[in-house]
Amino acid sequence: MTKIIVGLFFIGILGFATYTYFHPASKPPPDTNSNATNSPTPLITPQVEAATTKKPTTSLFVPYWGLPSQQISEPDFDELIYFGVGVNSQGLDTKDPGYTQIGKFDASATHYNQRILTIRMINNKTNFDVLKNKAVQQKVISQSIAMAQEHNFQGILLDLELVSLPFASITSQMNSFVEEFHKEAHNHNLEFSLALYADTFYRIRPYDVVFLSKYADRVMLMAYDFHKSKGNPGPNFPLDGKDTYGYDFKLMVTDFLNMVPKEKLVVIFGLFGYDWTVNDSQKTEEQAQSLSYLEIKQQFVDSCKARHCTVKQDALSSETKVEYTDSDLQNHIVWFETLDSIEKKKQFLKQKGIESTSYWAYSFF
Repeated sequence: MTKIIVGLFFIGILGFATYTYFHPASKPPPDTNSNATNSPTPLITPQVEAATTKKPTTSLFVPYWGLPSQQISEPDFDELIYFGVGVNSQGLDTKDPGYTQIGKFDASATHYNQRILTIRMINNKTNFDVLKNKAVQQKVISQSIAMAQEHNFQGILLDLELVSLPFASITSQMNSFVEEFHKEAHNHNLEFSLALYADTFYRIRPYDVVFLSKYADRVMLMAYDFHKSKGNPGPNFPLDGKDTYGYDFKLMVTDFLNMVPKEKLVVIFGLFGYDWTVNDSQKTEEQAQSLSYLEIKQQFVDSCKARHCTVKQDALSSETKVEYTDSDLQNHIVWFETLDSIEKKKQFLKQKGIESTSYWAYSFF
């Protein structure tokens, strides 16, 4: 009987974590005194060393599937981030399209002196396999450094995305891997940065942010996808609205400033949105379709020919919401980030002393 009860308890925890990840709360979580990872924290002075970093940057992600045939010329950006090279359970995935097309990035990015190589660790099963195997970790590190040097990158960005309960063993494995990666990158005169979910403190995630930030030259926050494609409609990452959405951009920034020196923080804005098919209650009927800002602008903003089409900027989130009915008489809701909503968020960041930003992604706007 005891074993059954314990088993049911862990099943319940796992179910709650899965639901939380895919279904953002429509109301804020209750106030507690808990220090749980996903709980917003009051503003405190970070107990970490001040960062010694380069001057503020404005960077642009260039995904391998959007590589141009001509030179990239974006005068508003001083750094390009190649996204990127994938990983498998043996090391870097040499058959990954991001690996095989890196030469095309080289040819299109010759005008930029500051270029960063992203290591894409975005498959949960593969990430668990790598984190359990020190030999594979070392191979990922050594291959990444060799590739960065061969292709004249000035640094490496580790995009380690893991959906898991915050078990101590997993957190320890990540800490060890990041610490070693940072050390070896610096030994080869390469900058080492880390990408983290911006909703790390809102959802149950296994990241020891204080420790990880000590072993990263920059901590890049993915401030998008707060409302998931498999969940119900909502803003990409609302500027305000914690009482409506459970969390918001301003509270997220405060949470990270508690843990990471402001000089290290870089906020990534996603210039895209999701198109959800919804029922009469405005609940999602199926997984949403991802649309770039450029696609949304062409389909809805410049001229919307769909039935019952309305386009409205939401004052609370600062983002834009579109509602329309398609030719099959199905209702849709589209939420997306705009250059105007990004500017409002950047103004808030400047008030907090955060000056570096990044944009996802080239060809999206």
